[in-house]
Amino acid sequence: MIKWLWPASIRGQLAVLMVSGVVFIHAAVFALLVLDRHETEYRVHPAEVTGQLAAIVVEVRAEPPATRPALVARLAGLFPQFALALAEWTPPAPSPASPGPGAPPGGIARDVPFIEAGAQPLRRLLGGDAEVIESRAAGDRALRLAIRLDAATALTARVVSASDAPFGLRLLPFPFGGPILITLAFLAVSFVLLGLWAANALSRPLRAIARRAAAWEVDAAPIAPIERGAAEVRAVSKAIADMQARIARLVADRTRLLTAVSHDLRTPITRLRLRAEFVPDAAERRRMLQDLEQMDSLIVGALSYLRDGRTGESRHRIDLASLVATIADDFADAGTEIPVTVAAAVAVEARPRELGRAITNIVDNALKYAGNAEIWVGRAPDGSARIEISDTGAGIAEAERESLFEAFVRGDLSRGMNDQDGFGLGLSIARAIVASHGGRISLHDAEPQGLKVRIDLPA
Repeated sequence: MIKWLWPASIRGQLAVLMVSGVVFIHAAVFALLVLDRHETEYRVHPAEVTGQLAAIVVEVRAEPPATRPALVARLAGLFPQFALALAEWTPPAPSPASPGPGAPPGGIARDVPFIEAGAQPLRRLLGGDAEVIESRAAGDRALRLAIRLDAATALTARVVSASDAPFGLRLLPFPFGGPILITLAFLAVSFVLLGLWAANALSRPLRAIARRAAAWEVDAAPIAPIERGAAEVRAVSKAIADMQARIARLVADRTRLLTAVSHDLRTPITRLRLRAEFVPDAAERRRMLQDLEQMDSLIVGALSYLRDGRTGESRHRIDLASLVATIADDFADAGTEIPVTVAAAVAVEARPRELGRAITNIVDNALKYAGNAEIWVGRAPDGSARIEISDTGAGIAEAERESLFEAFVRGDLSRGMNDQDGFGLGLSIARAIVASHGGRISLHDAEPQGLKVRIDLPA
């Protein structure tokens, strides 16, 4: 039933939350400030208390003694805040100090504090000959008044002292302050809690969508859409899932296309390579074979770029220093020594061949443009695994570094696409591979000169 009443859209859910919050707050305030009427202390002005008591006394005094109990009972029902009752009149005890001139009549001691709703104002309304006795029980905020009706009878009433109720308002028995302060604090806390709950309830599915989208990889299956939450959230989740499926199909289609083209081109390239072997001119034959090798490398590099450098290899735990040492050995076998410094042993979850290709591409670039390279392996200050490939070349201007990660962009922009030094895909493939491992790659200045390529991976 509740699920059926809960709106599907974010707009409707926000409206329900706001309305229910207001209703809840009003109900709580009603319970705190209205249903508390069983208390005998009321929020009334002292002058109103004095006037009401004076009118009651006049009414009861005019009633014959035989019918006074019934009248007082009716008035007690009408004015429950005064706790009216008839009692035997007891003359007040004499004060220890002799009353001086101007002492109030009726034997009231001066050490008893007069209050706005107490004896003195009431005596003033009833006449100077009225006898009123006031007393206060220990620990009681209320004042007890006894008003003489005749020689043997008195009317007793209970009122609130103005000194205990500033501005004539009764303070509810709250532990931390009056009703206004408590109400404002309650409203603030309620709105904050409702707002936090609403924000969390509405943003939780959005955070789940963001985590799924960030973790999705091109070669992975599309993530199933979220079936719970607001209608807009479910629509966004389904749209993202559909988009992932379209991206996966697009990448698969273009990869199949380039694979087919690569396969079809290898046959004529092979035939041309065989025919080039019969060219009598050795220099011309060498140039033709270089062009054919360049065509083959371009096809392989473009295919790898379209796949983001991925080979379908599964991840497993590897020692990063061992992987780097293997890469350095391969370059040493080809006649180039690559110094390796291992500052700390670090293990990572990775696809070894793909990560090795990313490092190899960076080392290749350093050798091509600087003539040397050096590898450092260790931990970053935040505990992640770090690989740094440095060279002593001319370096790269900071404004141009980000553009080097784009496809077909190289450090030496004067080179043409027909050059045998590459096609500007090395760093693009390296960044895609590092990103697929949850890492990041960045370019920095080396000391004293040159370029430093830094790879940070989750350890």
